[in-house]
Amino acid sequence: DRCSLKVVYEHHLKRFPASLVVGPFGGVGGRDFLCVQCLDGSLLFYEQEVFTFARTLKARLLPEPMIYVAKNDVFVTLGSDWSLECYRYQNIAEVGRKDDAAAPAASESNNRRAAATDSAPVVRPDWNYNLGEAVIGLSAVTLSSFEVGIVVLGERTLYCFGDAGTSIKFSKRLAFNPLCFFAYIIEPDGKLMEMLVADTNTMMIYESTTLKWTAQLPFTPVAVARARLKNLDGAIVALSEEGRLEVCYLGTEPTLFVAPPVNRRGFDYVAAERELLEMRHLLKEEAAGGGAAGGADALLDEAMLEAELSIQVYVSPELLPMQASPSRFSSSLDDNNEENKARQSSMCKISLELASYTSLRDVQVILEVEAPLKLSDDFLHYPTLRDKHSRDIFVYLGATSDCVALESRVQIVASYENESDQTRVVYKQIQLPARLLLKPMPPESTAQHVITIKSSESVLGFSQLFPEFVGDSQSRQMTNSVGIEQVATGSLVSVSSGLMQNRYRLQSSDPLALPLVLQQLLQRLEDKSSSAKVANLKLSSTLAQQHLQLLYDRLDACFETRLDIKAAMVSRLGRDHGYGASNADASFAAGARRRRERRQLRSRPSQTRLFLHQVRDAGRSGKAQEAPEHDAGAADGQQRRARGVPGRGVVDRSRPRPKITFLQ
Repeated sequence: DRCSLKVVYEHHLKRFPASLVVGPFGGVGGRDFLCVQCLDGSLLFYEQEVFTFARTLKARLLPEPMIYVAKNDVFVTLGSDWSLECYRYQNIAEVGRKDDAAAPAASESNNRRAAATDSAPVVRPDWNYNLGEAVIGLSAVTLSSFEVGIVVLGERTLYCFGDAGTSIKFSKRLAFNPLCFFAYIIEPDGKLMEMLVADTNTMMIYESTTLKWTAQLPFTPVAVARARLKNLDGAIVALSEEGRLEVCYLGTEPTLFVAPPVNRRGFDYVAAERELLEMRHLLKEEAAGGGAAGGADALLDEAMLEAELSIQVYVSPELLPMQASPSRFSSSLDDNNEENKARQSSMCKISLELASYTSLRDVQVILEVEAPLKLSDDFLHYPTLRDKHSRDIFVYLGATSDCVALESRVQIVASYENESDQTRVVYKQIQLPARLLLKPMPPESTAQHVITIKSSESVLGFSQLFPEFVGDSQSRQMTNSVGIEQVATGSLVSVSSGLMQNRYRLQSSDPLALPLVLQQLLQRLEDKSSSAKVANLKLSSTLAQQHLQLLYDRLDACFETRLDIKAAMVSRLGRDHGYGASNADASFAAGARRRRERRQLRSRPSQTRLFLHQVRDAGRSGKAQEAPEHDAGAADGQQRRARGVPGRGVVDRSRPRPKITFLQ
């Protein structure tokens, strides 16, 4: 099949055209007329092969986007003042008709010349709407059988007007720079869709004001349209500035989650200003208290610290035999004690990696563990650090056999100086494998010290909580209990679960062996609840009276130790000053006795005060009282007056008064 094109008629334009509008102007059926918009904004109308007339719109200097709405026989365009204007074709044709009738013999060239002169007739719009921005494109869509919508794409806003121009159906503020658009209706739903192309080569499809689809284009189009091809309905045709033409389609229907609109609340500017002043005051106090560097350290968050110095720690889940231990710490093992050798048969490998994107100076890394654990290297020092540095560190049990392990964590503290000569400190904490400190053993049925943990969720099996300790055949016989022994001391902790009451019971003959197992149980319960997305996990504990008595005994022992230290210090002080131990103790006791007597005397009322109280009580009862004969204060005053010495509070006027002489 071939198509041939034949020239029916042509018009030679004397001006440079800008755009072309085709439609049945005047409501003529079966024929389409032409309207050519020139670069100076004038309009040339042709009825097929005949030139009809030329008109100039109001204040028209440059061409603007223009469309023709056949239902109302109107032209919609943008004015030079960025207002949307509507002109009826009948009004455009009638304006200046008298001039055309006065010169019926005027040729086509004269009409074109008249359109360019100031005497050309000017058309006034039927209605206008001030947009306040330039228009990129216009489109007319049929919303229903009796209404036509005018879609306007501005530089920052998308509008939809009714054909009467008296109301806005919707408007949407755009967060991108649009290049072109195309509006169409989906049948039979009658939904208004708009295809917008942004300057980022992104096509966005809206249903009214709701984004429904977005896609990336391989080039920047200057025009886009929707076409119906032979075997493809709804194809998208895009044209680039270089003339590249592509036909594409969107694909399957997307399932997009549209977030609900956020409830806007009023903003309190007074409260915001008050909060801003408080924050500035806190910043000034922080800077004044710790200096400029201290204030900067306080404001630097943990994310920036980790960005400067990244500490990655990998803990090997499998224990290594001590035969593979390096020679730098194998000398610390007690080879003479067979029990210690059996207890120190395993160790844990920690891989420490330090990385920094900038140059750091004087990097010091300190690793700390609680006894009986020991480290092969507990201090690392790097004069300068850049890029990555790795180091393997081994953790093992020490030779001390009477120390109970209370926790299984390793604390890492790193300090360094950055390029700004500021000292930073980074903290990190890791957990060691439980098999390094604990091992499975058959559980006990009774013990002296008991801790009960009640859970709001159902009880988990020990194969989930302690899988490394349930593999033993003895533990399999009792599915609701497991025995865990301290490797350092051999103290056994039995853990049992009550399925009916949702509780866990920990018991042991050694109370110091319970904290480590309790910590492991609580941590694993929290990990299981977080992985199972249990948000309302609640745990409560019950302690026996023996634990409180143990605490009281420890407090008494601490107090007695303080007394012993004080007595030793007093004895040493006496020896340093040449006194014997007995004399020093006697002087210490005598001083304490004198201080106690002074406190008693200050708290005891005097005889005069007692007499005044008796007089007050006698006045109330009507009985007279005599003053005490042995008043210490009165006797002292009489003796002073007998010797001629003034008493307390008495001024001796017989003595000469001192004189003060001022000399100039």
